[in-house]
Amino acid sequence: MGVALSEAKSARWALAASAALLALVPVIARILPEALLRGLSRVQSAGLPWQALLPVAAVAALAWAAERAGKRLVAVGMIAAAMLAGVLWIEAAAFPVLDRTVSARAVWRQVADRASEVCVGEVSRSWRYSLNYYSGSPLADCGEARRPIQIQPGPGQVPRAEFTAPGQRSIPKLE
Repeated sequence: MGVALSEAKSARWALAASAALLALVPVIARILPEALLRGLSRVQSAGLPWQALLPVAAVAALAWAAERAGKRLVAVGMIAAAMLAGVLWIEAAAFPVLDRTVSARAVWRQVADRASEVCVGEVSRSWRYSLNYYSGSPLADCGEARRPIQIQPGPGQVPRAEFTAPGQRSIPKLE
């Protein structure tokens, strides 16, 4: 009997601890783009957003209470639903930043309709591969074929499209 009670307590605390880990979701959403761009060890401290602790504490308490009432499936379901909400939060908060900072998709969207006028300058090999992935075929090298639109390294080495021909229509700006 004592072993069963001990296991039940352990299960309650394990569920509550799992729910408490949800407090890291906002931190992950904030540091993910910089970690992918520069490496996790170079990320500035994001800190724990205290406003996220109230809903996390509520989910943890409800999961603990449901487990204590013998409704483990409900407890696990609440944590799973909260985790899904966390994944959606990360997607909404981090993915637009990822598109602008660690993916060539945003740059490619700017120039896709004028691909024949694009050349790639001194961008890193990984960015070149990424651009070629979105273009479907290798883009011209600016050293070999000058084109009116050049993709060059920008701030932080993130590529940007530069318009080099005067009097031509401009490239749409990223929002």
